[in-house]
Order: sequence, then C-alpha cells, then structure tokens
Amino acid sequence: MKQIYPDLWQTTAETHGRLTTYAYLLIRESGNVLFYSSGNPKDHDRIEDLGGITHQVLSHRHEVGPPLARIKERFGATLC
Repeated sequence: MKQIYPDLWQTTAETHGRLTTYAYLLIRESGNVLFYSSGNPKDHDRIEDLGGITHQVLSHRHEVGPPLARIKERFGATLC
C-alpha cells in the first residue's frame, strides 16, 4: 500500500480484464473507511496494522465478489 496523504492510503493495483483498480483507506479517529474493495491479503494485513475498517463503501458492481466477504469476516465492517 502507498500513503498518499497523512490520512489516506492507496491499495496495490488490481486488474480485472482491461480495468485496473485501486481501493482507498481513509484513516479517521471515529473508524477507518475503505472505499471500494481490495482482494490482496497483504493489503488486508496493512489495513489491520492501520487500525482496521469500520465501514466499506462500494460504488461499482465489479467490487462485489469473494474479497467483499473476506473483508467483512476479517474486519466486521459495515457495508455502505
């Protein structure tokens, strides 16, 4: 993962066909928010190191898949 701002991290790139995507972790005192979805277990480990996730925001249908269930199981995040 790559830190973009003090409170914003970008996951490693994932390729879905011709589409390359990233997820973003916003660090907040009231609970971290993951925007989009990441299927990379190393990203999940780093997210845990950064305090986990309280909420996950999806905006595209390709974000729904097995990684979504793994994130829910590991972090218990509320899906938005």
